[in-house]
Amino acid sequence: MEEEAKIVQEETSVKKAKKVPLWAIISPAVVVCLILSVMIYANTTKKVFPNIYLGDKKVASYTEQELLDTLSEGDILKDDSVILICQGNRRTVTAQELEAEPRVPETAEKILETGKNKGFFGKTLEFLRCLFVKTYIAPDLKINSAKLDEILTEISGPKEIKAEPSGYELQGEHLVIKKGKPGFQIDREKALEEIERALVTKEEEKIELTLEDTTNSALDADEIFEELSKEPEDAYYEKVDGKIIVHSDKPKVDLYKADLVSAIKSDEKEVKIKVTAKRAEITKEDLEEKLFKDEISTYSSRYSESNVSRSTNVKLATERINGVELMPGEVFSYDNTIGSRTTANGFKMAGVYINNKQELGIGGGICQVSSTLYAATLYANFEIVERVSHSLPVSYMPDGMDATISEGYIDFRFKNTSEYPVRIVATATNGTMKVSILGVKDKDIEVEIISSRTGVLPSKTVRTADETIPQGYKKVTTKGTDGYTVSSVRVVRKNGKEIDREVLTRSRYNATDREELVNPADIEAPDGTLLDYVEGAVPPAEEEPETPEIPEETEEVTEETPAEETETTETEEIIIEI
Repeated sequence: MEEEAKIVQEETSVKKAKKVPLWAIISPAVVVCLILSVMIYANTTKKVFPNIYLGDKKVASYTEQELLDTLSEGDILKDDSVILICQGNRRTVTAQELEAEPRVPETAEKILETGKNKGFFGKTLEFLRCLFVKTYIAPDLKINSAKLDEILTEISGPKEIKAEPSGYELQGEHLVIKKGKPGFQIDREKALEEIERALVTKEEEKIELTLEDTTNSALDADEIFEELSKEPEDAYYEKVDGKIIVHSDKPKVDLYKADLVSAIKSDEKEVKIKVTAKRAEITKEDLEEKLFKDEISTYSSRYSESNVSRSTNVKLATERINGVELMPGEVFSYDNTIGSRTTANGFKMAGVYINNKQELGIGGGICQVSSTLYAATLYANFEIVERVSHSLPVSYMPDGMDATISEGYIDFRFKNTSEYPVRIVATATNGTMKVSILGVKDKDIEVEIISSRTGVLPSKTVRTADETIPQGYKKVTTKGTDGYTVSSVRVVRKNGKEIDREVLTRSRYNATDREELVNPADIEAPDGTLLDYVEGAVPPAEEEPETPEIPEETEEVTEETPAEETETTETEEIIIEI
């Protein structure tokens, strides 16, 4: 017996020894949860990643608004300075003297996006790296270039010599050969880069400015003769850094090569050679005269300046499209031009259309600018590449003339189908938003836009049970309106005769629901059988045998009220759909 008891005791001890501790079970689960939490946070947080510094200031976990406030305080570059040296001349220059300040929206966006421009797992790894490694972000600086140039000129003094370029020019019946003059100057762009780096990194206090040889290479008689002997080349337009420039025409010049060689070898600064020239058909003067010379079309809309946030968005979007120049055949994208709708990019919270309702969103009001631009491009007779109407009507534009936008999803795009470059001129002042298209106008062309309603989208009634409403009554909380569809046609006439008729994209303006609170017993009651409930009114006694008289519908029931009137009544400001 004793032996058996001992065996049982040993078996029990073995079983107890094999039992897995609770911590061994919990730990893997905790680790998995922790990893998942880190991954989710890294991919969803709107705040700055850990251990990130703006200069020497820690901005980890800052929100976008906290970043904007910090950058706007103006003390990031306080007391920062740099020593500039040029051949023995020394000058201490302060950030304040250069009027240096951070580019607030650009710097804020750069900091917020640090580590977040990768995929799901990439963001997680970057977040983990930031937990253990400090990351320093230099602010994007804005320096007064005119002030910098003045300071550099002061430092360089008489040591700088401006170069005079060598070259040749056709003047009437003479080819003028101009001899250049050597020059030595400070590289302004390089100096600006070094000063900006010194101010933001605080690593370098002294910058040595060197005078660089800016002398042109000597004239080559063979190259010039070969160039001048080619057939004439027309002048042409080209878009460089967003602006249209005119390249000169090139004439064919008949001359003796020996005369050219002699002129180049001469000690004279300027030598004239009599030549015969054949000019191109299209000259530089021709193109310059036509560049943006006419107002092809213009369109205006009104906005309320009393809504500061919305009018700020309107003005900002207007500034972004103002001055945009397009080559023939080039497509303009409104979404790309105005940039991301964020507070860091300057946009504010205002009314927008979301799911057929009015709510607050960043960028409310920008669709008034796209709509006004759309109308101007219609009358300019340009090709409309992409346009979508709002989900609900807007009062600042006629039916069928609006164009909504949703970042990365809905855009307004058009193509410059004229033969010449065009420029967008946009202004927003004193409550008027105006867009004009400048280019070359065909005076014989007239454009008319004809829009008409083509269908009705009936409103529906949505009821919510509310026990405080007496049976047999309804309380209207939202007046619904019928929606409708609109067909628009662009008619083009030349000298009064129709030459084109184009059906534009159809516009659809949705109905809005009529929302009612009713007693739970009346949820399924037929329309028109419930009386309007008035606060404080005493409902008829339940024992009263008479059935309440059902009044005929009157104009107070707004199912038939036009959508524009309803929107104007509910809100003075027109909102966008994002």
